[in-house]
Amino acid sequence: MTIALIVKNNKYINELQQNTLLLSFFNTQQEKDIFFVENENIFSEPSIFETSKRIVVASLMCLADSMSEIKTVLLDLYKRKISLVSIKENLFLLTQKEMKNFILGFDLALQLKVDYSSFKIKSSLQKKKEQGIKIGRLIGAKNKKKSKCAEHHQYIFQALKNGEKITTIANTVGVTERTLFNYKKEHFPTLCLHKSKEHGNA
Repeated sequence: MTIALIVKNNKYINELQQNTLLLSFFNTQQEKDIFFVENENIFSEPSIFETSKRIVVASLMCLADSMSEIKTVLLDLYKRKISLVSIKENLFLLTQKEMKNFILGFDLALQLKVDYSSFKIKSSLQKKKEQGIKIGRLIGAKNKKKSKCAEHHQYIFQALKNGEKITTIANTVGVTERTLFNYKKEHFPTLCLHKSKEHGNA
C-alpha cells in the first residue's frame, strides 16, 4: 500500500497545495491502493509504517522543518525499508540503494552549506579587520548592559550611607552580597560600612 501523506500546519507548503500536487500525481499513476493520511508530522502515526512500503509527499519540506531533521527522517525511512516519492522535487527513491545514495548526497550538501556559511562569516570578519574596523568587545572592556546594581545606584548609595545591612540591600536589589560588596568597593570606596540600624544603638 502507498501512503499519500498530507502534513498539517506545514509552514512551507499548505494543505491545499499538498492536496493539489498529490491528486495531480496520482491521476497519472496506474495505482489504486492509495491511502491518504493527514498528520502533524510523518511519525505521528507509527502504525502507517507497518502497512506501507511507499510514502508519497508533495515536497521534501513536508518531512520536517529543517534540513538536518529531513536527513533524520530519510535515515529512519531507509532503516524501515520504506521508499519515498517527493513530487515537487521530482524525486523517486524506490530502492534501498537509491535511498542510500540520496542520503549520502544530502549529507554532503548539508556539510557544504555549513562550510560555506562558516567561510562567508570568516571572510566578512577578515575584510572588516583589514579595513581597520574593530569587531566585538575589546579585551577588558566592560559590558554595556546595565547591571542590577547600576540600575539601583542611588538607592544603594543612600542605603549604605544610612547604615543598612549589606544582606538587606542585596536582597532588595536582587543580587548576591559579594556582587553588592564589589559594586560598593568600585563605586563608593570611601563610604564606610556602618553597623546596621537595628544593632547600632544596642
